[in-house]
Amino acid sequence: MRTVHVPQDGFHFRNEQLDAKGLRDVKGRPETFDAAGYADLLRGLRERPDAEAAAPDYDRELHEPVEGRIAVPASA
Repeated sequence: MRTVHVPQDGFHFRNEQLDAKGLRDVKGRPETFDAAGYADLLRGLRERPDAEAAAPDYDRELHEPVEGRIAVPASA
């Protein structure tokens, strides 16, 4: 079995969303993450073990999440 690391960093809300909510200055606090999206990904992986999935990653140069950057093959 192969393991794929899917960090929660990719589930930061985008900066424009944080700006709209007045949360950009506190980026990293629990309320600045899409916890439901992360849980949905994990639930989908568990419920569909034969399916491939894609997860977001966090780009530290852009300071933004990047959708679909992490491939999670069914073998993981």
